[in-house]
Amino acid sequence: MPILGSRMNDYKDIEPVFVGFSQSIGKLPMVLLGKAIRVFTGGDVNHAWVVYWDKNWSAWLIVGANSNGLTFDSLPNFLKSHKVIYLFSAENFRLWEGLSAHVNDLNTGYDYRGLINMSWVEVGKKITGHPWGNLLANDHRLFCSEWCSEFIKTAIAISHLEKEWPLWNNGYHDNQVDPTFLCNEIITAPKLWTLIDKEVITKPWINLSK
Repeated sequence: MPILGSRMNDYKDIEPVFVGFSQSIGKLPMVLLGKAIRVFTGGDVNHAWVVYWDKNWSAWLIVGANSNGLTFDSLPNFLKSHKVIYLFSAENFRLWEGLSAHVNDLNTGYDYRGLINMSWVEVGKKITGHPWGNLLANDHRLFCSEWCSEFIKTAIAISHLEKEWPLWNNGYHDNQVDPTFLCNEIITAPKLWTLIDKEVITKPWINLSK
């Protein structure tokens, strides 16, 4: 997969909106939950989200599903409880088209039942090679990777690139997608994604895009 560094010229043609993955840090209950998710899914991430540069606020803002629902957060506040592991930029399609289509998801409550039942989904995956259904998932609530999977699918469909995205072809429902699985799907689709240097979001975008 292509990797962009932190040089200014690397980002002249890149939209400042990325899909991110992280580990929980800070308060012990969230650290333990994050660790449990990573152990169960066999990966190094336990949370999925979006970060974008807001020119009106002149700041990087996070959008993601958390205990408060699908909400915005400032990057400095987000980093108090999350360690960024990966950032990905879309190639040949626009994340904003998917995000705009899902604007009404904002303030949707967190799907605790769906998250808990992901343990059943993961057991099925380990036994049969394919996830069992998330029978407790609430269609009116969302957990982090479920929401990311939803808007990414929409963005890719708008650009008619479904054949390039494995999640279109393997029969997965969005509520069966955990952060590790989503991250791995992105990594294995280099025609659609570029890995971004994590340091990019520590700097104002205006400096990078000149």
